Amino acid sequence: MTHSQFLIQKNIWKASCFYDSRSDRLSEIEGFLSSDIFKNIEKNLEKETYISLWGDWLFVFIAKLAHQKSKQILWINFWNLWFLVQEKDIFQKEKIEFVVKKYSILKAIIKFSDWETKTWCAFNEIYITRTWDATSLELEIAHLWKKVKSFRWDWLMISTPAGSTWWSRSYSGIILPHNANLNILTPIWTIFPVNFKSLVLADKWRIYIKHLSKRENAVDVLIDNKRIILNEKKNFEIIIERDEKYVEVLVEKDNLAYFDAKVYIEQSMEFCH
Repeated sequence: MTHSQFLIQKNIWKASCFYDSRSDRLSEIEGFLSSDIFKNIEKNLEKETYISLWGDWLFVFIAKLAHQKSKQILWINFWNLWFLVQEKDIFQKEKIEFVVKKYSILKAIIKFSDWETKTWCAFNEIYITRTWDATSLELEIAHLWKKVKSFRWDWLMISTPAGSTWWSRSYSGIILPHNANLNILTPIWTIFPVNFKSLVLADKWRIYIKHLSKRENAVDVLIDNKRIILNEKKNFEIIIERDEKYVEVLVEKDNLAYFDAKVYIEQSMEFCH
């Protein structure tokens, strides 16, 4: 089953609210939508907004939908009621001022042949990984049409700033600020070259990845933790580039400093307001 099968959408004036019907806090979410606090949030929205209520997977799903529909998005996470907000009453003041933070999104064009091409968008990361019964990947990576090097790895991850916090960091990659115009290319379980850790690239650069194996070697491709190619044995090429449109995420102005520092706070790094 897909996530969209469990998605509830409620349209309330300027806001299209999305939440998961399986949530164990469903009554709390629905009560919030009829509360004065929510009415105050909506009153201060300047244009139609997608509001994602609850967890991470839903935010990524709705962020890509907002990107497709050219809408801005506000995330309210019910783990602590407000996403990226320490004080629960931050939205209770009469005049709420939102700041728009722009997130780049990756476009992955996968070419199996001249007549077989598929395109997906990634908000967090793209994985290219061998299947468990296959040998290591043999990849050629280039940017700006210039070959960088050929590599042998078990996994390869390309992370956006939004995806760098957990996944890239967990594999000894680099944490990027939210507003960085960069992407991180991180190998996992490197075979050759053994000293290669990660590569930071400007997000305006196109990244070209070719699967070069001359022997049968099945490969999976995952985008935002969703497997979109399974057990593929044919050679293929992936072109990864920044999409021309950004995802526009709303942040309450008084909480902007905390928002920008959250990627470091999550890694137990010191934050001084």
